Amino acid sequence: MSPKTMMKIDPKQRTLDILFNDSNSSDQQPFVSLSDVQDASVCSVSSIIQKLPKIPVSARSALHELGVEDLDVLRKSNINYESSVTASELLESLAKFANKAVTVTIKKSPVVTLLADESTVISKKKRLVMFAQTLSEDSIPECHYVCNIECLDATVKGIAESIMKEMSERGVSIAKIMSFGSNAMMGKEKGAAAILRRENPHIHNVHCVAHRLVLCTLQVEEKIKSFKKYQQVLTDLFYYFKGSSQREA
Repeated sequence: MSPKTMMKIDPKQRTLDILFNDSNSSDQQPFVSLSDVQDASVCSVSSIIQKLPKIPVSARSALHELGVEDLDVLRKSNINYESSVTASELLESLAKFANKAVTVTIKKSPVVTLLADESTVISKKKRLVMFAQTLSEDSIPECHYVCNIECLDATVKGIAESIMKEMSERGVSIAKIMSFGSNAMMGKEKGAAAILRRENPHIHNVHCVAHRLVLCTLQVEEKIKSFKKYQQVLTDLFYYFKGSSQREA
């Protein structure tokens, strides 16, 4: 083994090389156009955070241990961008940007497929989760996370109204929805799909595969005794954890 191979690499220097000398990165822009020193410092922080997945250094440690001169002005200031409030605000800003991008994508798609389901979280509150499948300009299907909202009315009518409200707030017409998936909303007259079909008669409802599988297993256990015992064990386990004191807290 050559002496060069035996040479130890300084982790801090390697981190700096990745952050500021990555020639393959196309998003590096010089900060010469910024006149304010603090603005340049904030840009440096953003650059570090953007590249942190490449290095084994936490965000908080990086701001103090990398020895980057651009960050000196932040260390001497009361503003250090390390508080939980700042982190929450940054995440909220990123979420708004991503949410806006999803809305634009849904609007551009000629048709939209919705997948919606409600569930109860550990706090015993009903949540409605929605995903949308769209078509790109090249007719390539894409799946996007839409929302995870509290559902005050978990009836089929309330769920249908929540879906229509979410689409209305995004400026998406119900007429664009061509397919709607759900697990327990299959009623032809009173189901959520039926309510949406009154707004758009062309909606095609697809029964949830997971729910159909449950229905199949219930029918199978009537003829296979061993399967019925297996089903009972799983049911007992479910109710055991459902009655946990932690869930009741």
